[in-house]
Amino acid sequence: MKTLNTRKIVLLVCLVALAIDPLFLFIPVIDSHRLCFTYDKKLVATACVFRTLIDTFYGIHIIFHFITKHIAPRSQVSFRGETTVYSVAISERHLIFYFIVDIVSVLPIPQVFGAFWYLSAIEKKNRCWSDACAKSSMCNLTNLDLYCVRGGGDNSHFLKISCPLIDPGEITNSTVFNFGMYIDALKSGVVESRDFPRKFFYCFWWGLRNLSALGQNLETSNSVGEIFFAITICVSGLLLFSVLIGNVQKYLQSTIVRINEMEEKRRDTEKWMSYRMLPESLKERIRKSEDHKWRETRGTKEESFLRGLPKNLRLEIERQIYQKLLKHMPWFEDMDDRLLDSVCARLKTVIYTEDSYIVDEGEQIENMLFINRGTVIVTEKKTTFFRSVGEFCGEELLSWALLDPHSSCVPISSMIIKARTEVEGFVLSADDLKFVAAQYCRLHRKKARHISRQEFQLHSRKWRNWAACFIQAAWTEYCRRKLSKDLGEEEAKLHSTIQKDDSAGNTHNLGGTAFASRLASTVLRNLRVNASRKDRVRQISLPEKPVDPKFPMDEI
Repeated sequence: MKTLNTRKIVLLVCLVALAIDPLFLFIPVIDSHRLCFTYDKKLVATACVFRTLIDTFYGIHIIFHFITKHIAPRSQVSFRGETTVYSVAISERHLIFYFIVDIVSVLPIPQVFGAFWYLSAIEKKNRCWSDACAKSSMCNLTNLDLYCVRGGGDNSHFLKISCPLIDPGEITNSTVFNFGMYIDALKSGVVESRDFPRKFFYCFWWGLRNLSALGQNLETSNSVGEIFFAITICVSGLLLFSVLIGNVQKYLQSTIVRINEMEEKRRDTEKWMSYRMLPESLKERIRKSEDHKWRETRGTKEESFLRGLPKNLRLEIERQIYQKLLKHMPWFEDMDDRLLDSVCARLKTVIYTEDSYIVDEGEQIENMLFINRGTVIVTEKKTTFFRSVGEFCGEELLSWALLDPHSSCVPISSMIIKARTEVEGFVLSADDLKFVAAQYCRLHRKKARHISRQEFQLHSRKWRNWAACFIQAAWTEYCRRKLSKDLGEEEAKLHSTIQKDDSAGNTHNLGGTAFASRLASTVLRNLRVNASRKDRVRQISLPEKPVDPKFPMDEI
């Protein structure tokens, strides 16, 4: 992993270097007032600082290659070679190939045609001025200095007249200097501008436009260098276009092959459905299922693809795909990597279309489903609930694997599991789940016992339903007892009041009569409420308590 991160950093630095290298070609500029050559000081400082930092980093990388450990090729085959450090073998191996590549990579090789075009335009202007001064006596060659740092400006009027900017197609006099395909750079003023973003993007657009047009719009002069540059642009555009066409052709060929396979499979399916005389509704469901699988996989067989990979790479992919989903279930969350790899190797991808039945009531539960995408409807005894991404169905299989590991009869489903939307998930078969449960119990007895007593009950749907009904029943019983106690206290108060009245003269006073009537109304109201509660409790009967999960080693 560290080696991979180091390579990524080196690659990123190389990409930054490729972006900085063309900046050096934009450093020269033309002073439009003095008609001399100068340079952009800000761009010089920026490019040099960044390039120095990158070269320093790459120099450290080269040194690292010299001091790194090296194993001879024959040792890599036999696995019995010795590792050499700071040896001559490392230096020789590096100098033969890698050192040359490193040195070439450090050199500021331009990568952008627009930057070459910009620099060549300045060079073309320089040649025009030099030729004009060489042919005329009006130009003072001893005082002429084409570089502003040495003076410049003495022959500005003469140079402006001698090098007019005329399009190559409009030149009628052979004495007029032909700037060829660099006339746009000189007329646009980018060679005189110190605004770097402006001239960079203008030159970038020029290079992109001519590469895409294969240089067909370029009007060159008779200069060999200019013609060679135009040929290079044309050939580069052809190569890029051929690479693009080749990639598109490969993609279309692979897509056409898969589409042909799908069409052939569809024709075979239609023939089979007609031969079996299936009803049209069932045929439509089969077509919908096949089309959905094709849209999801594009004809790629995931299992065969993974089997063709090396074992370590396959394990890494399976961990990335399956482990996050598996760890939503507490029993898998505490497994070690070895057992999780065993579980991941046994998982299979399944796809269900909308409104398709996953498990019907009364069917055998053959797989445990982990939902990766979509929503599932679970119906049991007029009770409906939903399962979504990260949840699972078929927990009866886990109870069966833990309670009766020696049984060969898988449990029967008491619910209907149906796909509400298009569902993608992973299934673990009953035999595979039993094998994993046995291995886990054998390796982690105490942890397995702890999970079976607490977390398994907490995350079990049946245990949660039973606990909810049990709490409702307990609360109803508590309310009934509290009501009975309150009525007993009220009745005791009534008897006490009557006894006091009898001892006072066997006549009922007004307060006792009012208290008795209030007690009677309270009793009648509570009786009605209690009767309705009894009806409701009678309707919501306490379900049968699920069997306690028990591992085989609990008996030891």
